[in-house]
Amino acid sequence: MRIFLLLTILVVTIPLSSCKSKKDANQVLIPVDDRPYWVKSRPIDPNTYVGIGSARKLSSGADHIQIAKNQALTDLASEISIEVSGSSLLNQMENNFEYKERFQSNIRTKTAKQLRGYEIQDVYETPTQYWVYYTLEKSKYQRELEQRRKNATELAVQLRRQAQSFYLNGKDQEAIESYLKALEAISDFWNEPLKVDDNGSEIFLGNTLYTELTTAIRNVRIEPIKDEIEWKIGLSLPRNLVGFQMRSHEGNLLPNIPVFLNLSDARLKDPTLYSDQNGLVSLSELPQNMDSKGGRLTATVNMVEIIDRSTEDPIIGLMASSIKPAEASLQLKLVKPTILLISEESEFGESRNSQVLLNTMESAFLKDGFAVKSSGDADFVMEILANTENGGQMDSFYSALLTGRIRLSDKNGKLIHQVNLDRVKGVQLDYKRASEDAFSKVKTEIDRRYYKDFIRIAFGL
Repeated sequence: MRIFLLLTILVVTIPLSSCKSKKDANQVLIPVDDRPYWVKSRPIDPNTYVGIGSARKLSSGADHIQIAKNQALTDLASEISIEVSGSSLLNQMENNFEYKERFQSNIRTKTAKQLRGYEIQDVYETPTQYWVYYTLEKSKYQRELEQRRKNATELAVQLRRQAQSFYLNGKDQEAIESYLKALEAISDFWNEPLKVDDNGSEIFLGNTLYTELTTAIRNVRIEPIKDEIEWKIGLSLPRNLVGFQMRSHEGNLLPNIPVFLNLSDARLKDPTLYSDQNGLVSLSELPQNMDSKGGRLTATVNMVEIIDRSTEDPIIGLMASSIKPAEASLQLKLVKPTILLISEESEFGESRNSQVLLNTMESAFLKDGFAVKSSGDADFVMEILANTENGGQMDSFYSALLTGRIRLSDKNGKLIHQVNLDRVKGVQLDYKRASEDAFSKVKTEIDRRYYKDFIRIAFGL
């Protein structure tokens, strides 16, 4: 009986155990989402700004905490809306330039760096991710913003008075720099009207500064020393011959003004020059690649240089560089100089009847439009010295060796370029014809390269 009862229990128990195992195997486990509410869904609070940032630990390394904080500040700044007033400087410039997006991006970057009074509400991290949650009371931010606006406006007003004083005293460059600094002071508020009192009248500060800056830039006077200048190629330029004089709107001489020079059809080595104590800016030499007929030289105030002295703000630089200053130009006409040709050509110590080297060089100069003289004063002097001597005999052939030089100097004797003729060998059936052959070889080299080297080195042609 006991055996039968035991068998009965086993039969009943085994199926029950089997059913339980199948039930456990089919059961689905639902993971618990333990993330904080602000990670799951962005909080909305009408009284606070919210900033949430995150960073991956694996990709960001040891800086993941700082990266998450920076992202949270940027996110916080993006919640602060930027509205453009119809009476603001930004709105005035938008009519002509695409400033809005760039300004807004710049302001958000600045805002993220300037934010004060925000609080960390919570942090959350997993093995691979780090999260941070910031908040900032809107009322606190508005109080801080109002104080910054007040400070910026007061500084800009002070700088404007300084700029106006400079301008009234004919110090145009100092006035321009002060106006730029005033605009920089309020650069965070270009989207606002910024109404201020100006001797009993209400003005929009940003717009007024921009208008007065434009006037100051455009009223800088640039006067050419001469409207047209004729000069000989290759001669040194006297000081202050080719250039301009800088004056204020009232006629005062303006020193240390950066001026951009542009020469048609040629590249200047130093296109930006500064006016001297007499307000003069001039070329000291002409470029080698200049057109042989001359060109038009144009001068304008280099606003990029002035902007760089006054501000590092790229938006101000973009704004100010769009104001076109006055410009002036002069016509530079180049003419060919006079060449005095002197030649002493001999063979075997006696003067030759035919001055073949002189004739070859003279023809080349005349063909290129140079004036050539055989005596008297000239702008440049070319001396040709050549003599042949016996080079010996081999079988029925005779040789002659030509030695000498060709040199070009200015009228004061300063050497410009020289070619040495070192034992140029001529070979023929007698010494006379061997000498002719040596002179012929030098003539060929004059046509082929010597003459070209002289005018390239001396005249840049």
